[in-house]
Amino acid sequence: MAKVNFDSFYETFVEFKPGESNVELLRREVIPLVKELESEGIIDYFNFLIHDRAKHFDGNPGDVGYHVVVGLTPGKTKEDLDKRLRPRFIESIKRGVEHYSGCSNIERNILKDEEMENAWYVLGLLSKWVLGIFDSYKDEIEIPSGQITQHLHFLFNILQPILRGVGLADGALFFNYDGYVK
Repeated sequence: MAKVNFDSFYETFVEFKPGESNVELLRREVIPLVKELESEGIIDYFNFLIHDRAKHFDGNPGDVGYHVVVGLTPGKTKEDLDKRLRPRFIESIKRGVEHYSGCSNIERNILKDEEMENAWYVLGLLSKWVLGIFDSYKDEIEIPSGQITQHLHFLFNILQPILRGVGLADGALFFNYDGYVK
């Protein structure tokens, strides 16, 4: 994944249909889109999170779906992106660089060079990791939730010395963190 360049960021959104699961939407719409855009050289960055549409775009409060942020590769345009968006996605929008000056509760003053780009880069890597998990299973099967839980277990196992008290129990994630990482 390329270094983050906020000037290249565009955002789009795809809403859940009634009764549609987040996994189904992710596997059938979001992942194929970002894979196509990446393979065609249109984007060099992406992240996706579940959000309420009205918090980031025009729409009704309570309309929930995947909020997708992409970074266009040099020389690519909004038009290049929009003509490749799948029908369920809204037309992309561009926000000012200042919009990305934060990243939820990530503290800028403790990031390398105090650059928020580092936090957005990690968010992109996490999205790519999720893409990799789902992409490793056969398209035609429904992935048992225990499989996803196992991948999360692998991540938490790696972080165990840092995040004492993080775990999965009966499919639920819990945190009991009370310190700092040195």
